Amino acid sequence: MRCLLVLPLAAIAGAGVAQPANVRTDSAELVRRCVPAGMESRAMSELSAAQRQAMMSCAQGEAARQLNAQTPIQVDELSSVTAISAEGTQLTYHMQVQVNAADVTDAQRAGVVQSTRGNVCGLEQMRRTMAMGGSYRYIWTDRTGAEITRTVIAGC
Repeated sequence: MRCLLVLPLAAIAGAGVAQPANVRTDSAELVRRCVPAGMESRAMSELSAAQRQAMMSCAQGEAARQLNAQTPIQVDELSSVTAISAEGTQLTYHMQVQVNAADVTDAQRAGVVQSTRGNVCGLEQMRRTMAMGGSYRYIWTDRTGAEITRTVIAGC
């Protein structure tokens, strides 16, 4: 595969939950910012680990920049994406749910993590990103900012 085809543009902000139709990313801008000139047609396997990591970090940062500009993003009647951030090759979705954290059971916490993992692993683009060293972190908080749960998905 070529860099241009597999550069990890993060899936839209609602990954792991419903996918809002109005959320957009500009993949051409991501490639312009993150793929050095002359490398657009090189196979990823031809690049050094450091080059791949640098492009992955850039791509995750650019995806976060583009998506964060669209927040808050309403996912469903109870949840929204309030922020998206990147640290190195990890993209973090900050989710707010209109409930009280104290009322959420352990089974419900486990269920949202399991559902999110299933949805992330069901998206080809996110699987490719993880195969190249990227990961996704989800942090759910309640309406007061109290943490409900969190998870990191680095592979399927």
